[in-house]
Amino acid sequence: MIYLLFPTPAEFEPLSLLMSSPDAVMLGRRYGVSGRLAGREVTAVVSGVGQANTAMTLAALLEKGDAELVVLGGCAGAYPGSGLGIGDVAVATREVYAELGVEAPGGWKPLSDIGLPLLDIDGARYYETFDLPVLYPPPSRGEGRVGVNINPPLLPGEGVGGEGFPLVGGEGFPLVGGAGVPTGFMGFVPSSPSPPGGEGGRGAGGVSSTLPLPSVPSREGRGGYMAGMGPGFKVISGPFLTVSTISGTAARGAELFARYGALCENMEGAAAAQVAALYGVPFVEVRGISNMVEDRNRNAWDIPSATANCAVVIERIVGSI
Repeated sequence: MIYLLFPTPAEFEPLSLLMSSPDAVMLGRRYGVSGRLAGREVTAVVSGVGQANTAMTLAALLEKGDAELVVLGGCAGAYPGSGLGIGDVAVATREVYAELGVEAPGGWKPLSDIGLPLLDIDGARYYETFDLPVLYPPPSRGEGRVGVNINPPLLPGEGVGGEGFPLVGGEGFPLVGGAGVPTGFMGFVPSSPSPPGGEGGRGAGGVSSTLPLPSVPSREGRGGYMAGMGPGFKVISGPFLTVSTISGTAARGAELFARYGALCENMEGAAAAQVAALYGVPFVEVRGISNMVEDRNRNAWDIPSATANCAVVIERIVGSI
């Protein structure tokens, strides 16, 4: 079974519209929906916001012993300098508990600096950081990551700005990023199918795609969730941060970005990664960017676009397994 986890109903709703044969279930004292997504059997559950809700719900699901993969979806705030914008999608290569540590006279230190592991599994110690298997896209050459090919790949055989490797046949995706951020550029996803030879999503480096999206309901049929999707969105992989306190100031965001060089922040991911590591189940996290990490301004947020685009990428991942 592939388990899909979402913190809130609003984050789950666009994905639910892509599921067929839905059936209501209750697991771990949480309501969910079982059905099919991209031809695979899945069960999606709304866990509730935050680390405790996520860990409790996921542990209850994994106790069933039938999990093939866990995918956590939802929204996130992106750090300026990450290369992400509102409506783009990020896929985690690492999850970090950004606030687990100690505030000492010499400054803040993470758990790894003070020798307090969260998990010890057969001698493998996990502190505040959990590296994740990269199931999507195929791994970059030399990265040493475990990858599963997308068939068809996200983009036709084009390079990024004339650099890197072709984006077909599992040849890998080149790394890009500014300010030393180790992000993996996956490509642009058009918001609607483009005719042969036409342009799909286009962005920096002149990358374009003419590959249609997976079969999805019309914008009207998805309750307006696709209305703000625009001409396309980027999908970028890199490290995520999990926080208990949302960064509502540009200063706090700059502090965390300088410390970790992460793409974005959320309130659940590291807890899910920890539980998945304990149970030995592959874990993937996908986040649509609803806002930038800046001085808090709810008027600038776009949750519908973030959740709709996140759902498209999750469908691709499930269909590739």
